[in-house]
Amino acid sequence: DGAVGLLWHEEVFTVAYGYHYLGFRPHTLASLGRIGELITRLLQRCGFVVFRGGSGTKGSRRPADVLSLMIEHMRANSEVIYGTTVDGSQGPPFRMKRGGVVIARECGKPVILSRTWYRRCLRMPTWDRTAIPLPWNEIAYYLAGPYDVPDDARSEEGLARFVLRLEDELIDMAAHSYAEMGQTPPPK
Repeated sequence: DGAVGLLWHEEVFTVAYGYHYLGFRPHTLASLGRIGELITRLLQRCGFVVFRGGSGTKGSRRPADVLSLMIEHMRANSEVIYGTTVDGSQGPPFRMKRGGVVIARECGKPVILSRTWYRRCLRMPTWDRTAIPLPWNEIAYYLAGPYDVPDDARSEEGLARFVLRLEDELIDMAAHSYAEMGQTPPPK
């Protein structure tokens, strides 16, 4: 009855199609800017429920209550599956932010680590080197978990330890996907 999926921003282009195709009706967060509007429209066409906000530093980009709205929504609705790019929207790459874990903690839902990767892709000249899969490709899905948020994650220290543990496992999952697809990981 619900979960919070965590993934890296570099694979964001496959999420919209892939998870809907797997039968999920995911929920996520998109930035408030013009690109965020385009992303929101794409995600909504793929069946996503999209909240608008983000981790940017500009006040106009971050409504103070977006995390609270997401928590309230998950508490009030069954079978909500949030998918969050934990190093987005501005990086640094492969460094996990806490928001997804906080949602899981506050709603009593498990965390799932998710990875969608492909044999052939183009890389964008962005902070995360966003990957765009090419047609007629081999695509692999990787999942780990579920991870229940430990009780000690109510403290700042416990939360930081749990986030770091998940970050390490998500980095390992990405490294495994690169190796399995015959790719060199991007420079950090």
